Amino acid sequence: MICILDILFWIVKIALNSLKKRKFALLSFESLPQFYCVVDNSEKIFIKNVGKKLREKRLSRNISQKLLAIDCDLQPSQIGRIERGEINTSIGMLFKICKVLKVDLSELLKT
Repeated sequence: MICILDILFWIVKIALNSLKKRKFALLSFESLPQFYCVVDNSEKIFIKNVGKKLREKRLSRNISQKLLAIDCDLQPSQIGRIERGEINTSIGMLFKICKVLKVDLSELLKT
């Protein structure tokens, strides 16, 4: 007879094998476990460079993070995390930010 613990064991085993195949890593943030896709070093550098260019464009137009965030319907802290390269934001969000700043998205993505 199969008990509930056997079923849970197999579910966890299948889930862990699935995560290993997708190169996911278990990280702890503020003591809450969260899964993040592993990003290689060149990708981190690219994300930081995009954020740096975004910050330069924003400052050259004398727009604060708070004002940009309001216009983009974001939290100001989100703009800061994007500019510092702490998060990998979506292309859609970058497009929205570029539209507010009146900048071509291609300018930010040039390496």
